[in-house]
Amino acid sequence: MSDVVIALRGDESEKLINGIRAVVTPFVGISGEGYRAQLGIGLAISGNTAIFWGTIVPHSLIQSWRGMKILEQADSINSTETLCSCFTVAKNDINNATNHYIKSLARSFGGVDALQDIRYEILRSFPTADEITTMITKLREHNLPVDTREIEEAVNLNHIADTSVIREMIRTNRELFSRAVLNFA
Repeated sequence: MSDVVIALRGDESEKLINGIRAVVTPFVGISGEGYRAQLGIGLAISGNTAIFWGTIVPHSLIQSWRGMKILEQADSINSTETLCSCFTVAKNDINNATNHYIKSLARSFGGVDALQDIRYEILRSFPTADEITTMITKLREHNLPVDTREIEEAVNLNHIADTSVIREMIRTNRELFSRAVLNFA
């Protein structure tokens, strides 16, 4: 687990991991640093072992948090494929190309209908301002840029409290984007 940094821990539970029962803690995590780092979700397994799946872009905190929450509900995990599926279905819009992720997770949730019920409930939920602040702080420590669009939308819709840390991150990202656009032009 040395190259994975945990930004936020989920709820500990017992799950079937590749056919073996283990106590695990889902998490939102980081692998690497800077623009080549991955943000995603993982499972800490009995102490110092972890499995992790992430993306280089976009670095979506709310989707990662929701993926972790879906992962908390899974009965069984089949390596990183399950993590990828949990992250993918944690997005509001699932299209035909990603429907196979729903089907691949269905067994871990007792069927497609049960998974969809859990998914819809989690898609209506948001991390607390404290959870967002904790994740942002950890990401900053590792120079990981965050896609702020989903956070900004959630703040504008009053789903997440507007804090100074969130405002600063949004302002910084806007400045970086403006400079990048000017340098590109």
